[in-house]
Amino acid sequence: MSLTALLTAIALAFSQSAETPAEPQAPLEKLYDQLSAAESAAAANRLAGQIRLVWTDSGSDTVNLLMDRAEAAMEAGDADRAARHLDDALSLEPDFAEAWNRRAMLYLAGGEAAQALEAVNKALIADPKHFGALVGLGTILERLNRNEAAYEAYGEALEIHPFHEEATTRRERLAPLVEGRAL
Repeated sequence: MSLTALLTAIALAFSQSAETPAEPQAPLEKLYDQLSAAESAAAANRLAGQIRLVWTDSGSDTVNLLMDRAEAAMEAGDADRAARHLDDALSLEPDFAEAWNRRAMLYLAGGEAAQALEAVNKALIADPKHFGALVGLGTILERLNRNEAAYEAYGEALEIHPFHEEATTRRERLAPLVEGRAL
C-alpha cells in the first residue's frame, strides 16, 4: 500500500469521527464584501491575502497536508504526484473549492482544457466568489477561443476583486475583440 493510500485510509477513519467540517462561509462572505468595496489596490491586496488564507484551509489537517504536498509536487514539476495528492484531497473533501481550482490549473497546464473547465466549474459551485477560479475560468475559455465568455469571466472576477491585476490586464486585452474598436 502506498503512503498516499495509507494516509487516505487513515484520514477517512479519523474524518468520520474526529473532524468536523469547517464553516468558513460567514467570515469569507464578509471578506468578499470588504474586497469588492475596497478603495485602493493596497487595501484590496491585503483583503485578498486574507481570503487566500481562508481558501487554503479545508478544515481538515489531513486535507491541508495533502494540499501542501500537492503544492510541493507542483513546485518540483511533478504533475502526476500533484494530481494524486489533489485527487486524494478531493476524495476527502469533495466540496473544497481551492482543491478544485488547483486541479483545474493542473489540468490546464497538461493541455486538458475540457477537464480543466469541469474542475473550475466545481470550484465555482463550491465558492461562486472565488475570484482566482474566475480568472482561471477566463484563462481556460481563452484557450478554447471563447473570448467573449473569457471577457465576462474576468469581469466577474473584477466585481469581486476590483484591483485584480491579471483579470484587469486580460480583460483590457480582450476588450477590442469583444467590444470592437472605435473607428
